[in-house]
Amino acid sequence: MPCLPVRLVLVTLPVLIIMAADRSNAADPNAGKTKFLQVCATCHGNTGLGDGPASTAYNPRPKNLQTTELNDKQLHNVIANGGPAEGLSPLMLGWKAMLKPEEIDNIIAYLRKLGKQAQEKKNKKSE
Repeated sequence: MPCLPVRLVLVTLPVLIIMAADRSNAADPNAGKTKFLQVCATCHGNTGLGDGPASTAYNPRPKNLQTTELNDKQLHNVIANGGPAEGLSPLMLGWKAMLKPEEIDNIIAYLRKLGKQAQEKKNKKSE
């Protein structure tokens, strides 16, 4: 029968490896901002409010991405495959031919950062 430390190592080592892998694959909101400004801001605006210079030409208008209720998987699907992939506007085209999955994850991280900042600002105003 193995001693307790060996069991502990055998149980915790896989967890530590997974945690390290998750950190190395963590999305980068700063890289996401750069890519967002390049490919998304024309419609969604620099801060994701749906107020980009081309937004007035669309009906329906682009979504406010700071307050989106879509989860990360849904957002990834919409960015990669277009609005219809999640029952949204067909005017939102898919970007999978131009964006790597990691770049999409970075954009989502940037959107989450914007949403968090907007919520914090809203909370401060209500204080």
